[in-house]
Amino acid sequence: MFVRDRFVPSEADVQAVICSHPLASMVSRDAQGFTANHFPLILNPKQGPHGTLIGHLTRQNPQHAGLRADPNVLAIFVGPSGYVSSSWYSNGRDMAPTWNYAAVHCHGRLTFAPDEKQTIHALTVLVEHMERNRPNAWSMEELGPGGLERRLPHIIGFEIAIERIEARFMMSQYERPADTAEAIEVLNRDGQHELADLMHRYNFAEK
Repeated sequence: MFVRDRFVPSEADVQAVICSHPLASMVSRDAQGFTANHFPLILNPKQGPHGTLIGHLTRQNPQHAGLRADPNVLAIFVGPSGYVSSSWYSNGRDMAPTWNYAAVHCHGRLTFAPDEKQTIHALTVLVEHMERNRPNAWSMEELGPGGLERRLPHIIGFEIAIERIEARFMMSQYERPADTAEAIEVLNRDGQHELADLMHRYNFAEK
């Protein structure tokens, strides 16, 4: 991914995107070429030098067999994004519109769970991450007797040891500050607070 210096985000913001937007596009190669599927992946930042991603897939997915042969993967996370219209600028409409976004690419090698215990761990990590802070949170025990056991033969957990991370936060860093401030106001009015907050921090926050 092409990343100019001014678009490089902080490590904390990279981890926040992965945690807040866990649905990743997981790209790998097989005999037919590139293949991609979409899985929620949960980051363990303390496992490995760049962290580890935890997920699961169905054994019937053709990507399963391809990853057995070649475990190299690219997991792509997309955070808050949105179109910024030049019609929002009171200083003139002579600037081109843009699309702001936060994107994180995690390169690494995938390892499949060696047994059902590790697959259960992968499922538990996902459920606990997604159910945290929810009122009346759901737990896997609610599947009932045999509910988990019936599903386990059809799925397999995996971990991706992250070897390299590329991240780009395009947040109007090239635009006129007054225009960016007005765009932030519009986005906040439209309820796009996460994108507006990142634009403010990457343009106006103290370095």
